[in-house]
Amino acid sequence: MSDGTFHLFVYGTLLRGGAANALLDSCERVRPAAVAGTLYDVGGEYPALMLYGESPVRGEIWRCPNDLLPRLDTFEGVGEQLFRRVAVAVEGTPCWTYVAGPAIARELTPSRRLPDGVWEPAQ
Repeated sequence: MSDGTFHLFVYGTLLRGGAANALLDSCERVRPAAVAGTLYDVGGEYPALMLYGESPVRGEIWRCPNDLLPRLDTFEGVGEQLFRRVAVAVEGTPCWTYVAGPAIARELTPSRRLPDGVWEPAQ
């Protein structure tokens, strides 16, 4: 966006009330939303999204300052290839989101798929 912000689609620990939501303290929650894809539970601590399939993956859109991107990339393990940051249109809104990277590809098995598109943290 030209105003020094970007939209971010979150679906796991960054959700409002999630374990890592404090990373978005400088952001504004825009609205709940969903994107077509497939969601996986990759070990109980966090989920992973793949942008294939037609299941609605539920999450939220946040408006964030551009200078937050490097911190989010670090948190998501982009340098370690845990996740990749990609552009996606979420209900017509251009957003960044994080999808599973090569380092966790082996965790994306049918038994770990979340068919309802909602991730709940392990208790």
